[in-house]
Amino acid sequence: MKLKLSAPEVISVIVLVLIGVLLAISAGLDYHEERKRIEAIDLAYSIMEAGKLAHMNMKKQDTVTFTEESYFDGNMSDHGPYLLTIDKYQNTIMEMWVNHKYCVTKQNNQSELILDDTKKTERECLTKQSNVTDLLSHYDLVEDTEKTGLNMENTFASKKYFTGEDPSNYLIFADHCFRIVHITEGNYLKIVYEGLASPDKTCSVTTTSGSVDDLAFDEANTNYWDQPATLRNVMEIWSNDKNINNVIQTLDTSKLVPAIWYIGELTEDKDLTLQEVIAAERAKVSDKQLYVGLLNISDYMKATNHIDCVTLNAEKTSACRLENYLYKTNTPWFINGSETQKTNVYWMGKQGQIISHNSSDLGSVRPVLYLRNDVTFIGSGRATSPYLIGA
Repeated sequence: MKLKLSAPEVISVIVLVLIGVLLAISAGLDYHEERKRIEAIDLAYSIMEAGKLAHMNMKKQDTVTFTEESYFDGNMSDHGPYLLTIDKYQNTIMEMWVNHKYCVTKQNNQSELILDDTKKTERECLTKQSNVTDLLSHYDLVEDTEKTGLNMENTFASKKYFTGEDPSNYLIFADHCFRIVHITEGNYLKIVYEGLASPDKTCSVTTTSGSVDDLAFDEANTNYWDQPATLRNVMEIWSNDKNINNVIQTLDTSKLVPAIWYIGELTEDKDLTLQEVIAAERAKVSDKQLYVGLLNISDYMKATNHIDCVTLNAEKTSACRLENYLYKTNTPWFINGSETQKTNVYWMGKQGQIISHNSSDLGSVRPVLYLRNDVTFIGSGRATSPYLIGA
């Protein structure tokens, strides 16, 4: 006998089937989501254990902070950014942003990694408050062993510096993006202008020029910073007015230190090694401390990871642009002049060469500042979560 259903009964059956299907889909989605959450924690755990093993193998007794550029996570580049700090007792603190969605954290007083659903963005996830001492523990920083030149005890000499094509050294100051070039012997942060920050407090590599203007180094066609050069006069005005060319209109000097600038001239009649470049630069220092200056040639040579950037020579130094976050194509000035050609100052050629050029021509200006050694900041240093200076 065939069962005959009324129209209302048919509708009821259809509704029940649909509910069943929706419940099954929901259960499947819940299961999928739960698996993703577990995978996020497992991935963070793997990174943490790899970091602890690397820390042990380095035989370090001090604290080390690893980031996503660290060498032990080579095949896991899709995991997202993290800050993993390991002290000499192998205690760990971790913040990790996974798959653009999950924030996995662990504090010293916690035994397990947890997934923090209150943090919905990379910026919210990587919130560890740091100071310069904390930054010194980052594995990505290179120890500066080039101890040459005048007055090595000077607090503005380099202690550790960043290298590579795009290291995690982005920092936002005065609503603009900078790159941390190095940490000095006095724990000041040498930073160089990179470009305007995005409204969401990030730094987009594709929109940064690093220049605030195209200016002559010296309109009278001399090359010595302390004569003073035209550009030195301009930077003194910027320092006093706390306004960099109306690009940075409010320069908070309470977070800066006026710096000693290494202005020694370099000879062009021989290939100079990095050690010789540093010695020449430090043979003279500026007669007045200013808040605003320019990069040294040695800053650019140190920043590359390329093995062919070894001497100061226009033909050879084009290799310095490779694997170098300081490379720009808009011919920025360095602060150092030529001892051989008294009308010439060094700048970065469009192909990355370090070459001397007529000082009365227009070159781009990349302001350099020194942050105080007591500043605090949050973030990972990535372009997507640059260091933010605390109040």
